[in-house]
Amino acid sequence: MAGDGLMLQERINYEIETALDALLQDKPGGTVTRHRLKTVLERMAKRVASDAKNDILINLKTSADVAEIYQCSKQAINARAKRLKTRFGDFGWQVSSGMWIFTPDEVEQLAPGPPGRPPQGE
Repeated sequence: MAGDGLMLQERINYEIETALDALLQDKPGGTVTRHRLKTVLERMAKRVASDAKNDILINLKTSADVAEIYQCSKQAINARAKRLKTRFGDFGWQVSSGMWIFTPDEVEQLAPGPPGRPPQGE
């Protein structure tokens, strides 16, 4: 998942350079009005926020996707997700009775433990 963050960082750097170019065009001394600076930065922030949102949406996984990753049943993933949601509150999104959606961080938390019953108290 680190590669995804790098791509977003590259896009952020690109947007910063684009903003600087827009601000400093035809201004050899580099003087920029407050209004112009605010306008360019607002546009840049909107584009970066949109890119970040798209990155999150592209990387979401369904319970079926996670089951395939960990080579287990979708029902096992759904049961684990339900336990984690009960335990922590903010975990995944249950979009129907048999389907959940998870972020990449949540997918890692859904990795199955060792086979057998969990120890008492877990």
